[in-house]
Amino acid sequence: EIFRNRFQAIVEEMASVTLRTGFTVFVKETSDFGACLVAPSGEVLAAPTETSVSLMVGLPGWEAIGAFDDYEDGDVCIANDPDTTRGLSTHLPDIWVWRPIFVDGEIIAFAFNFIHSSDVGGRVPGSITPVATDVWQEGLRIPPLKLVRAGRINDDIVKLILTNCRIPDQNWGDIKAELASLATADRRVKELAKRYGRDAVRHGIEDLLASAEARARKIISSIPDGRYSASDYMEIGDGNARPIRIALTMEVRGDEIALDFTGSDIQVKAAFNLPTYGQPGHYMLSLAILNYFRTLDPEIPYNSGLTRPLSMVLPRGTIVNPDPGRAYGVRAATFIRVMDCIMACLGQALPAVTPANSAR
Repeated sequence: EIFRNRFQAIVEEMASVTLRTGFTVFVKETSDFGACLVAPSGEVLAAPTETSVSLMVGLPGWEAIGAFDDYEDGDVCIANDPDTTRGLSTHLPDIWVWRPIFVDGEIIAFAFNFIHSSDVGGRVPGSITPVATDVWQEGLRIPPLKLVRAGRINDDIVKLILTNCRIPDQNWGDIKAELASLATADRRVKELAKRYGRDAVRHGIEDLLASAEARARKIISSIPDGRYSASDYMEIGDGNARPIRIALTMEVRGDEIALDFTGSDIQVKAAFNLPTYGQPGHYMLSLAILNYFRTLDPEIPYNSGLTRPLSMVLPRGTIVNPDPGRAYGVRAATFIRVMDCIMACLGQALPAVTPANSAR
């Protein structure tokens, strides 16, 4: 419980630093950014719930972490490309940065941060248009790169990024806000390790993930076993004669939930594709269930242990697991329809406690 509160305080401070020091509209007006601490395994160990979006739990941190095998203290990595991060970023405006946190020469955690940039280039100002037909029309693609090496910024990468957007000064301000957030996390985790010891922090991370998993499984066990099915549709226009279908079968078995999206329509030549890369418990597919957990158990540790009891079937080439190179900009519309499908299935299983779906 001590570590749960300590880690939660760190990520809330990370988010607060981003909000107060960011430059662009998406930070200041919509809080479209996120911060979290990630275990060396790539699982999120703590994420803010008071500030920023609550979309961090379930992100595939292992893809970003595994992009490099030569981390040094003071490194900061950057990426925004959904394809080369394999579903960490889900559209190009989300610029992600991450930093290893070393204690006594050992990485005990990573700090992650993203900001939805107000522009990353592409065919339209703002970089999002539903009529984009591939990812190259949507802006600058940044594969995992080292923006900072051992405390020294790579100015060539900065120049490349800022040259390819319409608001370079604002984007540089946002990136510096992200760097400040990561530096805050680095300082606070090292203070924590100094107070309690490196091994205690390491074991605390493992225990927090296990605790969240156990409490999530207890909640799932209260849902009647069975198979529940629902579907929803999106009208995307631009030559598509019929609405696009999202299909879901949710199977509850004891303390586990399986989400099967077989029957969902194929990927589209428009910006509604949601690039999950089939990642287990992907954060843009699991949020409705995580919200249910937090409703029943408000003090549950908010980390990726909550997604361990979840499995997903995501057929390749569909709108929820498209092939590389598709347009992704408006994937949030698909994400909301997925949430509605999950709520519809929960409504069948638990009609007395499940609220109605979102408004159209």
